[in-house]
Amino acid sequence: MPRVLFIVNPKAGRGLGARVEHRLTRLAMRHGIEPTTIHSTRPGHERELARNHAEESWDAIVAAGGDGTVHGVANGILNAGSEVPLGVVPLGTGNDFARLARCRRNLERCIRIIAGSNMSSNVRSFDVGEALDEYFVNGFGMGFSASVVQKTLEAKHLKGFALYLTAAFRAFRQFQPVHVSVSTDAGLNLSMPLTMIEIAIGKTGGGGFRLTPAADPEDGLLDLCIIREVGVASFLRHLPRVATGTHQRLEPVIIGRAGEVRLETPEPGTLVHLDGELRNAPEKTIWVTIHPGMLNVLCGW
Repeated sequence: MPRVLFIVNPKAGRGLGARVEHRLTRLAMRHGIEPTTIHSTRPGHERELARNHAEESWDAIVAAGGDGTVHGVANGILNAGSEVPLGVVPLGTGNDFARLARCRRNLERCIRIIAGSNMSSNVRSFDVGEALDEYFVNGFGMGFSASVVQKTLEAKHLKGFALYLTAAFRAFRQFQPVHVSVSTDAGLNLSMPLTMIEIAIGKTGGGGFRLTPAADPEDGLLDLCIIREVGVASFLRHLPRVATGTHQRLEPVIIGRAGEVRLETPEPGTLVHLDGELRNAPEKTIWVTIHPGMLNVLCGW
């Protein structure tokens, strides 16, 4: 019988985490899982819980929540140096990592994937990015994408793609391009005002925007989507193409791949996000690197 630790964020999905916890436990037991459930109670608590429990005898540790919950649990597992597989029950607003792992927002299907956690066919070794001494498992962003994350925190009554689309429009009204120098080990070098930089492991960000649709979490490379400074008319015209992943050939867009990226900003304190978690960069220079195959992930493939 698989022993599984569920780390539940009760506030995920506007309280969905708290509402489905008992059903989650019942489904787990019905599918032959021995579940243990613990809750996060504050920002960053998921990381602490996962790190403290990662060395115990689990067949999987499951993040039940949104991308922030996944981010915290993954960092806890990695900080502990554990190889225990990460599972996902998507209960949040964006759920971009769950898309990457093909874990749909269906509790019973997720539990079936987790119940097979002792089957190697369910476990994939995903790449992990690192920036600011912190891991990310889906994406790192600077500029407009970080501003959108900030605006989602202010929108209290929307969910899913509608939330991110509304936040995007609100963010653009106040957004100022950031002058960034970008250099990569693949030979890309540029220095100019940019609307945004997204450095990704996964294909989507912002609740389903296909910023890096060719990204492969097992190829050992970071995928880059860089958008030069654009005006509001261009932004409105091209946003649907960013949402559907057909923007790569647009003139303001630069697409690339790299193993290491160096970002240089005029001042320290630039707002960035890691898997949708906001941070202020303490230095002007930010290094973003890849760790191939570092995280074991339960996938619905």
